[in-house]
Amino acid sequence: MSLAQNIGFIFTNQTQGERVKYHFSKRNDINMVLSEKPDLNQDLDAIIIPNTMMNEFMAKSELTIKWLPVIIYGKPFFIRQAFLLGCADYLKDPWEMDELEARLDRVLKKQQQSFERPWGHLNFHKQLLILETDDNTHQIELSYQEYLILKTLLYYKDETVPREVLFYRIGRPENYGSSRVIDVHISAIRRKIEPLINPTEPIIRSVRGIGYLLE
Repeated sequence: MSLAQNIGFIFTNQTQGERVKYHFSKRNDINMVLSEKPDLNQDLDAIIIPNTMMNEFMAKSELTIKWLPVIIYGKPFFIRQAFLLGCADYLKDPWEMDELEARLDRVLKKQQQSFERPWGHLNFHKQLLILETDDNTHQIELSYQEYLILKTLLYYKDETVPREVLFYRIGRPENYGSSRVIDVHISAIRRKIEPLINPTEPIIRSVRGIGYLLE
């Protein structure tokens, strides 16, 4: 992978966190964000949490979990429960750094496949969108809100994203149901991309009463 990705790692003790940070310091394509508690307001590409936090975290992030792959680590007894809650992978205690790295790479590779669309390949360098079409490569400047919305639509891949999810994603849940802020950002994304690909239909379609679908 050519682009650095932010990975949240929730550690159970400081020594564990330091070991993870040191191991991944050799990787230029991964930035480990260490903390003691999960924070969904961070711009993360995946998050790794201990099984002791999985019930509370999955319940709080139920609306947004589709765009954020979760790897859980802990006792083997909790594997089934973790996958039922929707985790992307599970690390059984005791685990080694190489195993964590391999599982994380697999999860990130799977997520990267979401960025292939019939009209082009999309990738991000922070808020810069790289759009590769059959005949050209385009660089598109996005606002931070546009970046978060488009990235969420890509992660859902051929599924309608509820409007409420998008409000939570841009940190404006209090405006859900009363504001057209999402509509404004969607229109801005379409204006920036569609002239470059000349689609026969809008690339982002409004699904009445539900949300938006990226074609």
